[in-house]
Amino acid sequence: MAGIGSVAITLVDWGIWAIYFTVVLLLLAFYRWSKQEVHYRYFIAGFIIKVFGGLAYVHIFNYYYEFGDTFHYFKGAAELSNLLIDDPVNYFKLMATESGKFPAELSQVANNIHYSKTSEEWFMVKLLSPLTLISFQSYLVNTLFLSLISFWGAWKLFLVFRDVLPEREDLAFFAVFLVPSSLFWCSCIMKDTITLAGINYIIYAL
Repeated sequence: MAGIGSVAITLVDWGIWAIYFTVVLLLLAFYRWSKQEVHYRYFIAGFIIKVFGGLAYVHIFNYYYEFGDTFHYFKGAAELSNLLIDDPVNYFKLMATESGKFPAELSQVANNIHYSKTSEEWFMVKLLSPLTLISFQSYLVNTLFLSLISFWGAWKLFLVFRDVLPEREDLAFFAVFLVPSSLFWCSCIMKDTITLAGINYIIYAL
């Protein structure tokens, strides 16, 4: 069972997660088999490793610590996703609003979101809100989407490391995907996931 500060994960959540995981895995597999380069042998393994990291985080924080920033991000995003369904106009007003500068008529909605006081927390809540909607407000499924984002950024960094170490693709893969702290903290619903994925892509683009 989940604690007071955590979230409930039911069999329905696992069912939705399994469907999304299967769909994403098939899409990635089709993409992988369209590539002829040898290094794409790591492609599916990288995604599965990131999913494992996200699930490890979910289980430790939801059932052991039973509290954390991750749940505040998710619950705030759930509030926003509800608003998107009930009142799309005000949802987009909030999406365009900076933290602490909410219109008077929307202040009550903002007050229901614990992480709407600072700019970085509010950014995360807004970023997660559409993902929360299409995940059917499932914390578990939302984590899968963040694991996918993490994988996307990590793969871009792997391509850079592979260019630097063309004869040691195994070391490049290990450095990007198998460092425990990065795997655990950057495959889940946390700011670290978004920031690291973004930094990885910037390095790749440069």
